[in-house]
Amino acid sequence: MYYICNVKQLKNNKMNSTLNFIDEMGVKASMIVMSNLSDVQTEINFMNELNCTPNANMLSLRLDFAKWLIIKLNGNLEQYINCQLAYDEFCKFKGIK
Repeated sequence: MYYICNVKQLKNNKMNSTLNFIDEMGVKASMIVMSNLSDVQTEINFMNELNCTPNANMLSLRLDFAKWLIIKLNGNLEQYINCQLAYDEFCKFKGIK
């Protein structure tokens, strides 16, 4: 099962939810997005070296989380957030976990 991010649905739901994961003591959102993108890239490269197939579901989920976060924050990745709360909200949005 692939977890494809529906951008139109995200934009519609964005106005109906608060950003309860904003946290000045948290991690900068840009670092979280870059970390997820780097993890995807690393896994693809590693699996290619081993001649294995990467876990497409996990890769898709990481990419979807990065896209979701960018949209939820209106592209302002300079904000500090609680990553666990953000991921929990993302999982709730996706209907997983």
